[in-house]
Amino acid sequence: MNNFRKNNSILLLIFITIISISTFTSCEKDKLQENNLENQQIDASVEKSSAESTIRNVAADLNADLKIDPEVTESNAYVIESEQELRDFIIDKQRQIRNNPGYESQSCADGVYTGTGLSSGFADLNFGVSVTDGCISGISGGFSGWTLGVSYSQGATQFGCTSGTVCGEVNYNLIFENVGTVYSETICYSVSLNC
Repeated sequence: MNNFRKNNSILLLIFITIISISTFTSCEKDKLQENNLENQQIDASVEKSSAESTIRNVAADLNADLKIDPEVTESNAYVIESEQELRDFIIDKQRQIRNNPGYESQSCADGVYTGTGLSSGFADLNFGVSVTDGCISGISGGFSGWTLGVSYSQGATQFGCTSGTVCGEVNYNLIFENVGTVYSETICYSVSLNC
C-alpha cells in the first residue's frame, strides 16, 4: 500500500508538472501573438502616417485640395498605386481645367447641345446647353461613363441669350496606400452661341 501511494504521488507530481509547463507555454504563445498583433498595428499605423504625410506634401506642392476621408474605401474609389501616379493624376486634371476650351455652338436651333469639360479616362464631365427660341435657356453638367469614385456638384450658373457660364465642384475619391482621400477642383465651363 505504501508503494501504491508512492507511485500515485509520483504520478500526481508528473501530472502537475506537465500541466504547469503546458500552461506556461500557452501563456507565452498568447503573449507572443499579442506582441505580433501589436507590431502589425504599429506597422500599419506607421504606413498610414507615411501615406498621410505624402498626401499632405503632394497637396502643398501642387496647390491641390486633398482631404483625407476615412469613408473613402477601395469599393468607392479609384486606387492610386504610387506617389508619382497621384501627382500625375492631379496635374492632368488641373491642366484640363486650366485649358478647358468651353463650348461654342454654331447652331441656334431649339435643342440641347453637349460638350465635354473634363475627362478622367474613365468618366467624362459633360455640359448640356439648352436652347429655346435662339437663346440659351439653361446650362447643366454631369458625369457620364464609369463614374465610380467621381462626382460633380453644380454651383452658380449665369447666362444671357448667347453666352453663359456654369461652375461647380468635381470630386474624385482616391485610395493611396490604403488611405482614403477626396481630391476636389472647381471647374467653370463657358458656352456661347454663334448665330
